[in-house]
Amino acid sequence: MAPLTVSKALDQARDNNETSPAATHLLEKTDEEVWTKIQQHPTTYVMNREEYAVLNFFNERHKNHPHFKPAVARFWANYKGDPAQVDGTSSSSGASKK
Repeated sequence: MAPLTVSKALDQARDNNETSPAATHLLEKTDEEVWTKIQQHPTTYVMNREEYAVLNFFNERHKNHPHFKPAVARFWANYKGDPAQVDGTSSSSGASKK
């Protein structure tokens, strides 16, 4: 069996009402790590695509924090790829189930 990746965990969480405990743990841990980086460097930290996807998935947790919208804006200002290839939306509010 292939190891569980953040991308696979996100797919599982979006596609199923029941996410495996391993996927839930991985996503929670990743969200905590990304949010910690943003809080430690609130004006300079730039998320990578995977980090943005996780933060966007959990956007309801963070959307009212003053660091959230600037962090999302920094991601999009620095993202060089195709926006269609990013999990989530290009808006600062995101589109999430949580």
